[in-house]
Amino acid sequence: MADATTAITGGIRLEQVQGVRERQRRERRFLLHGVLLRFRHPSMVRLSGGGGAGALPRRVAAAYRAGMIITPPDPNAAEGHVAEMYADDIDDDGFVFVHTQAMAVNPEAHAAFENLIRAIVPSIGLRVYEAATLGAARALGSTHCLLAHGRKSLRAGIVDEAGLTAFAQGDDSGFAPAERVVIDYAARLSTDPASMTDDDARSLRDAGYSDRQIVDITLAASARNYFSRALLALAVPVDEVPGLDPAIAAALTRPASDGALPTADR
Repeated sequence: MADATTAITGGIRLEQVQGVRERQRRERRFLLHGVLLRFRHPSMVRLSGGGGAGALPRRVAAAYRAGMIITPPDPNAAEGHVAEMYADDIDDDGFVFVHTQAMAVNPEAHAAFENLIRAIVPSIGLRVYEAATLGAARALGSTHCLLAHGRKSLRAGIVDEAGLTAFAQGDDSGFAPAERVVIDYAARLSTDPASMTDDDARSLRDAGYSDRQIVDITLAASARNYFSRALLALAVPVDEVPGLDPAIAAALTRPASDGALPTADR
């Protein structure tokens, strides 16, 4: 009789499965050392408009022309969590976002941030987490996070394209009523936390959120402030986000008040 391991793997021996996984890890490592990651620092990279050896993908080259004062970890020497950060971006989008490179300078802090998010999401769910994240990002003018989490919200079915475009223009009607309360709360936390009172938290209570959820909504919005403000303070260039409609991307990067495209340090 086949054992449980054989049954799960469809008759393939466990050693074969492990061999495939090891080969996949080697392939990811090889890609990590390849042309898509030949970007260390503007002074160390040849930015070519055409193809060929030494050329970088257009979006990466554009980001490095913008410059960044810090030097990200060299992908050729990336190990541990840094290698995982780079490989995850490559798996998802085929290149490493500049904001990932910036946060890779302190991989322990990035890992701690990820653990914090994992501790927050279970009680509130992805929809509420994204509402808090987008509300904070819009209030902060965080282009990086608006683009990244706008795409995540679309892919998760939290909001449709029309609703996300409206959100970019200050209209939150594409979200459920309880989620709109979260967006408002996150915006207030992100702009004037010193003046907040129990009335602000009570708005979440009235929307049906429990004590644990109120705390975790607050933590979600605060965590987005930490991440977004770090990227803004470091003037990290903003990459294009693949799969996001250009019109929606333009709306998300344009403050509703003036119609001007923000820069990375705005």
